[in-house]
Amino acid sequence: MLNADNRVLESIIHCELLARCKAGEDLPCSKIVAVQDVPLREQQVPEPWTGHLDRARLVFISSNPSIDPREAYPRWGDDIAESVRYFTDRFDGGPGQIRDGIYSPLPEGGWSGAVRFWAAVRQRAFELIPDAIPGVNYALTEVVHCKSQNEIGVVEARHTCASRYLPMVLAAATEAQVFAVIGVQAVREVSDLFGLELDGNNRFAQLDHDGHRWIFVYLDHPSSGGKKKRFATALTHEQFDRVRDELAVTDLDAPRFSAPHDSSKARSISSLWMDSRS
Repeated sequence: MLNADNRVLESIIHCELLARCKAGEDLPCSKIVAVQDVPLREQQVPEPWTGHLDRARLVFISSNPSIDPREAYPRWGDDIAESVRYFTDRFDGGPGQIRDGIYSPLPEGGWSGAVRFWAAVRQRAFELIPDAIPGVNYALTEVVHCKSQNEIGVVEARHTCASRYLPMVLAAATEAQVFAVIGVQAVREVSDLFGLELDGNNRFAQLDHDGHRWIFVYLDHPSSGGKKKRFATALTHEQFDRVRDELAVTDLDAPRFSAPHDSSKARSISSLWMDSRS
């Protein structure tokens, strides 16, 4: 039986809008979908998230995943259950999985050199959780789930994709305390959806709802010319201490993958999003 998180994963992996674009319909997602000039069955699927999202206390939200046509990565025609496992277990370090949070698996076996974005994200996680385990203490997601190079198609697809899926993704992050929003495209959409007023001058926002607290921090993208790529430089000393204190309660010695699904938090985030859109 599928749990709620798997249903969210499946809905993104087999996004109805992607299929409609491939069938020739003109939608806001058409430009980014057209990056892959292949039949639908061979299309690299949208990336819902990477890691055990239901365990992560820290979640990084960026613009969209990059694409490598040679990557050993799920295609639309692959078994959906295997694709779900691929994304949840992707950071676990085994064959075909990301090793040490930074090395991508190669189709012929073994791993690539360090992926710069993953390496930067891991360093940001270490700022807050010195012994952070990739995929357990932190996870990755995006405002646009389809893949492209250099954010092609992100501006056009951003609102459609984020409004359709981001509230459900945040609802699945049942243990998350801190959301690090990386880059201009991501922060504009996250800020608009949830009324956060994050920008270059305001890097810290907090939402309190139904007894839950969520902190959002805006970081410059690692590949940008921005100078506030680290929590320590983006935040005031007081804000930085507050973010670290929120994550200090994390029990790093807890058994892996055992956290229960908190459906009450999922409902509260979803209702928060509905409030922001009304």
